[in-house]
Amino acid sequence: RSTLFPYTTLFRSRDKRREILSKSGRMEYYEQAFKRLDETGKCTWNWAAFFGVNLWMFYRKMYLYGMVVSFVYYSLHAIIWGIVSVMIETDHFGLMCAIEISLTVLLMVFLGYFGNAMYYRSVKNRIRKGYHLLEKYCPTSIPSALVFGAPFVCLADWISRKLQLKTELEIKVCEESVHDYLNPNRKIHWVVQSANILC
Repeated sequence: RSTLFPYTTLFRSRDKRREILSKSGRMEYYEQAFKRLDETGKCTWNWAAFFGVNLWMFYRKMYLYGMVVSFVYYSLHAIIWGIVSVMIETDHFGLMCAIEISLTVLLMVFLGYFGNAMYYRSVKNRIRKGYHLLEKYCPTSIPSALVFGAPFVCLADWISRKLQLKTELEIKVCEESVHDYLNPNRKIHWVVQSANILC
């Protein structure tokens, strides 16, 4: 039986978690979403991106997108807070709450709609680097979702790829390579495991 929220498997054993994730439909969901993007150019809604926001991006190893979105989001908060503080001398707590909620909802809707397109672009970049060919690699990372763990896991992924893939290859993105990349049943390289433990 597939589960709608595979992330509840956090506290299960690693092998059991992989088995549930592979049967949960998430692989098939993303494959279908990517196929629709290729064929029609239309995005599909992603509830995990909507509710997870930045955490979803780091969990899916979209490090650059996660950092850029976080920077823009918090910069907008700081700028708006500064403008409101200068222009309105009276108590502006209610106004700031409204602005905070509006910005958060806008970000959630943006990622809910465009999240799959962003993830597909990230997956294609990783496929071109050969990550789908690695015997030991996982396309998701719970420590990365903790944000402060993202730099360690990102570096560990890079080292793991260098150790496993000795030569740079010219790789084209196709359905088979996307399927191979999304496969959660591969073992995790010891370098990445070490980074996960440190996080």
